[in-house]
Amino acid sequence: MRCARGDGFFLLRYDRASGGGPPGEAPVTDSTKRTASVPTMETEDTTVRNTQVGASQAGQREHGVVMVLAGPNHGELIVLESDDTSIGRGRGCHVCIADEGLSRLHARIVRRADGFWVQDAGSKNGTYLRGERLTGAERLKDGDRIALGADTVLRFSLQDYLEHDAARRTVELTIRDPLTQLFNRRHLEERLVSEFGYAERHRTTLHVMMLDLDHFKDVNDGFGHQAGDRVLRQVAAALQDTLRVEDIVGRYGGEEFLVVTRGIGEQGAHVLAERLRACVENLQTTWEERPIKVTVSIGVAVRTDAHKTGAELVADADAALYRAKGAGRNRIEL
Repeated sequence: MRCARGDGFFLLRYDRASGGGPPGEAPVTDSTKRTASVPTMETEDTTVRNTQVGASQAGQREHGVVMVLAGPNHGELIVLESDDTSIGRGRGCHVCIADEGLSRLHARIVRRADGFWVQDAGSKNGTYLRGERLTGAERLKDGDRIALGADTVLRFSLQDYLEHDAARRTVELTIRDPLTQLFNRRHLEERLVSEFGYAERHRTTLHVMMLDLDHFKDVNDGFGHQAGDRVLRQVAAALQDTLRVEDIVGRYGGEEFLVVTRGIGEQGAHVLAERLRACVENLQTTWEERPIKVTVSIGVAVRTDAHKTGAELVADADAALYRAKGAGRNRIEL
């Protein structure tokens, strides 16, 4: 029993074997012992064992998590899964932060046998721990703040197994669309900022494709919203299977999807868009033994010097999408 008193909470334990029990409850006698069912005893036993396992897991605070307190990725939670986590504005980093004050590879957090250590990776604007610029590796303490350059601040914390697992699930919830498990719009827009900046600095090609399922309202009206959800999930899976590993795809809203692809020319972008269009058209979806056929219209835009932000590139892809809709649907417009 959990009881309260002036200085907090404490637990009262009753020895049922000796006849004790909570106030107002009959004491346990030999007769009640004999009539107690075996399942009840097993259930109580199992609960105790599970609680002990949970307590054991919860007591080992050995998993690292970083939260962005200030900077472009403000509020982002980063679970340190790797033994050597690279941080910077380069797209090859484990943690990519679109801060122009960061070097492409700015810092590293390394896990060793005795804990987590942070070190600068030769950055221009420096890495700071406890107010001091790092000149070598320093061991991190729970609650430490790490400043990267002038604008980005991270908070390091140690967590036990249960907290770590919860943090990982939280990260997934903040970046994934719950229905399709693709990236959500917020994460897409954050990734696009990074991809746009990289393409601008390195003069590489960057395409954005806006996809919209044709007449999707007819699917919801004719088959029901659950059938519509199944179609969205299958379309999402088909898009992922068709794209390259380095491409980015997410659900932009409703029946709209956004694809960000880099390093391919205009012809390559058109070939990829056609593959996406065809994979949706060829989907075999049924609901209550009734076939559902869907098609998709796609608008494609390529980054030029006239584009100042990723949002402008998305707007051009959206305009191309509307041209595809107006030209008869189930087609591509660049």
